[in-house]
Amino acid sequence: MLLTEEVAVIDNLAGKLYLVVYADPTQPEAYTKAKTASARTASALARDRATAGHVSQRAHRETYREFAKRRLLGGPCARRRNTLPLAN
Repeated sequence: MLLTEEVAVIDNLAGKLYLVVYADPTQPEAYTKAKTASARTASALARDRATAGHVSQRAHRETYREFAKRRLLGGPCARRRNTLPLAN
């Protein structure tokens, strides 16, 4: 288990980066503070990228899997995930 308030999720197949920021709904202005934290992190990442120099884009390749996509999405882990209770 990991406790964090900000997480960067990299989707290397789609070539995207997602920022996830926790907003405690019991705290006043939590959503606004979370949006500010997210914007600050995105700005820092953009600034670092600008100073990192040129990064060449990878050539697009077809996704290769050693298993069927439907097996991953409909397998026992996916079925179990859909039956787990939500945390309070």
